Amino acid sequence: MGCSIGTQTPFARAAAAAASSLSAAATTLRFAHDGRLTFEYGKTTFEILEESLDGIDKDLPRLAGSPGQNEVEHLLLLYRTATPAMSDPCLDESCEWHVQLDALDAASDAFDRAAGG
Repeated sequence: MGCSIGTQTPFARAAAAAASSLSAAATTLRFAHDGRLTFEYGKTTFEILEESLDGIDKDLPRLAGSPGQNEVEHLLLLYRTATPAMSDPCLDESCEWHVQLDALDAASDAFDRAAGG
């Protein structure tokens, strides 16, 4: 049985929220290219998800329960690698959307692990 939200540290809660947003972004990108979502729907979804991550790079290092500077720096490096996909997602066939998908998946997985998932 997993931790209840009341027992998670602020860091773990923020990391879990970031993991969820990054995972949703990866799924949105994948579904848009698989034809399960329109590119227009994907664009709107990315705008919402990007807003949900606003400030995570500044907040994460200061939150109680942080695992230490090295792990936080690693998370932020992965986050910054995924940031271009969040701000300018490849929602047509003219770009390397798999590269963005890989960056989103890697960041999501790392944040999930950091949250205790």
